[in-house]
Amino acid sequence: MDAFSIIRLTLSRMNDELTSSFFSEDSEDVMFSGEEGKIDFISSSHERIFKDSKEYDLVEIGYFTEVDEEGESLFLWRREDRTPDDDVLEGGEREKLMEGLEGLEFKYYDGEEWRDEWDSKEGEGLPQAVKVTLKFANKELSTIAFIPLGKSETVKE
Repeated sequence: MDAFSIIRLTLSRMNDELTSSFFSEDSEDVMFSGEEGKIDFISSSHERIFKDSKEYDLVEIGYFTEVDEEGESLFLWRREDRTPDDDVLEGGEREKLMEGLEGLEFKYYDGEEWRDEWDSKEGEGLPQAVKVTLKFANKELSTIAFIPLGKSETVKE
């Protein structure tokens, strides 16, 4: 039961942070980059705890996997940088969220079809939705994060 709770909370957190994705065409530092097992983006989901802290309302977030030392399973990691800078793909602190994954998949909806990769630096802005799938030995669990982006909110499964 604890493992299922961790998975459910992880998918919920990923959904919340992706839903709060932020993009600005005026800044090369604010971007959204994703491929099958890795995603990096700017989110407005950060909450400052201390009023005078040198943090922003925006935060760099990354999710990725790494193989364990025995090479038998994957760890799911979350990276967070509370002070976004010109390298949105690196920096910050890493936190191991779970182990025992078989795979992690991200799919990006552009308003017409699901794609395997996304890069805002190619002039694509933000996807309308991101599907996150955690793959385990005997099951897959997923969530779809809808990113507020305009007219169409209908997503084909």
